[in-house]
Amino acid sequence: MARTHGERQETESAPKIRYGELNSRLGYFLRRAQYWAFKDVNSRIAHLRIDVVRYSILEVASANPGLSQKLLAIRVYRAAPLSLCSSVIFVQTR
Repeated sequence: MARTHGERQETESAPKIRYGELNSRLGYFLRRAQYWAFKDVNSRIAHLRIDVVRYSILEVASANPGLSQKLLAIRVYRAAPLSLCSSVIFVQTR
C-alpha cells in the first residue's frame, strides 16, 4: 500500500521512536496489528465509500436477516445501541 506524501514526509523527518517495554506486550502488539489490518481493509473497500466498521455491519446484517439494531450493537459489537446509531443510519441509506 502506497503512503501519501504527508506520511512519507512525517516518517522521513521524524526521529526513530523507541517503544520500550511496549514491544514485549502482547496487547500492544495486537492493537498495532489491528490498526494496520483495518488500514489495509479500509484501503481495499475505499471504492465502496465505507469503512471497515460499516462494511462489518453490512456483512453481519446480510448474514442475519431480521437481526435488530439493538442485538447487533449489544451482542456483536459489545456496544450501547446508540453508539452504532449513526453507522446504522448510514447503512440504511445505502
